[in-house]
Amino acid sequence: MTLTLILIVFLIGAFINGWHRGLFLELMSLLSTIFSFVVASLFYKDLANKTITRLSLEVPKGTYQIIDKTVSSQASQSFFSSVSFLVIFIVASIFAGLFLLLFRKFSNFLSFGKLGRLVAGILSVLVTYFALQLLLTLLALLPVNDLQTFLSSSGFAQYIILHTPISSNALLHLFINNVLHLNIY
Repeated sequence: MTLTLILIVFLIGAFINGWHRGLFLELMSLLSTIFSFVVASLFYKDLANKTITRLSLEVPKGTYQIIDKTVSSQASQSFFSSVSFLVIFIVASIFAGLFLLLFRKFSNFLSFGKLGRLVAGILSVLVTYFALQLLLTLLALLPVNDLQTFLSSSGFAQYIILHTPISSNALLHLFINNVLHLNIY
């Protein structure tokens, strides 16, 4: 219940932020999120391979309560591939955000009234929802019993991780199914 409330507060805050920023900036933010996703999808495997082979890190032992239990055999690979994806996604988002600063002054000229602000709020919620989904999926790949219990206590978090149309399957495919193609050892 606590996690559900936290997620809802984040999404409400995202709507308010999008409402104030306006449609132009939120469209640019959506484009930068898509760009960051594509860049991270292209390069995360290389970073995951280098991270796992050079650092010889292991994920703590525990049980999965949300993600399929068959993941446990590739737990460290799944976790480090998702961390690699997240790192590249964040770096690409920062660079895209810096690029967007160049266009910030145009947002004042392109006002679309209340309808534009409503659409901007919705776009901001979508971008924030995806960021939360990415973070929750990453946490669901970490087999720490207390964390798994906390995540499984929220039906909304489980929905975000497992049942969001399109992006749930895409993220789980990236982090779990593609692990079999990593050249780790």
